[in-house]
Amino acid sequence: MLVLAEFVQLKNAAGRPAWAELMQPNDMADDIDSIFDVDGDPCSNVQRELKHLRRLAQFRAGAMSEALAQRNGIIGYFRALLQFNIQTHPYTYYLAATALRLGQFLCMYYKGVYSRPRPMRLDPSLLAPIDPPGHPAYPSGHATQAFLIARCLEQVVPVVLGTGPADRQSPFWLLAERIAKLREVLGVHYPSDTKGGLRLAESAFPLMLRCPRIAGGVDTDGDGVPDNLLADDSGGPLSIAGQPIYDDGWLALARREWEPRQ
Repeated sequence: MLVLAEFVQLKNAAGRPAWAELMQPNDMADDIDSIFDVDGDPCSNVQRELKHLRRLAQFRAGAMSEALAQRNGIIGYFRALLQFNIQTHPYTYYLAATALRLGQFLCMYYKGVYSRPRPMRLDPSLLAPIDPPGHPAYPSGHATQAFLIARCLEQVVPVVLGTGPADRQSPFWLLAERIAKLREVLGVHYPSDTKGGLRLAESAFPLMLRCPRIAGGVDTDGDGVPDNLLADDSGGPLSIAGQPIYDDGWLALARREWEPRQ
């Protein structure tokens, strides 16, 4: 909650709350337009997505137990890739938990902005095997949270443990895609909801890094020159998404938890 308090106070260049302008009014329409019809048939944007979800419904039986486990256990799925918990790697856990809560806060705000009805409201044949959430569909909360957690873990774990692949190809990212896709299989989200969650997570990650508890604070020893910046692979000051990272922030402390023990 402390990081959320820092997050909501961050301003953009115009002096307005930055978190409230991470998405634009036409984003949902753009994401819907980007979905292609599975058969190449000429049909409305909404029908394209509903047809896609009807196809996915055949996979519900095989995905049911996993999807149900992810309803309130997203961090637990990432812990299947990395064996961490609040006792063994506290700062890694704090980062993941922060991403989860920030994602929840942001998606609920933007759901209210776009107010998109759930798929089963338009096609009762897609009735979900779970109680459908009472809030709007776009953007997907699970997608927002999962992709934001993935971005955090990509910056924490050393390359040798999985952050070497090209952008959007890390094990964390692929797991986030799986989590998001299973919400489509259940019929509670359109494919464009997933795209919206991805869009929101990518916009939110640089802003999250600006939170003092995440990035850390400047230590100048009184001379005005920061002397506690983390170093990148070349020995220069580390900057992620334009944000300098200091050695006393949660990101730096989480990285330290994964350093080889001497």
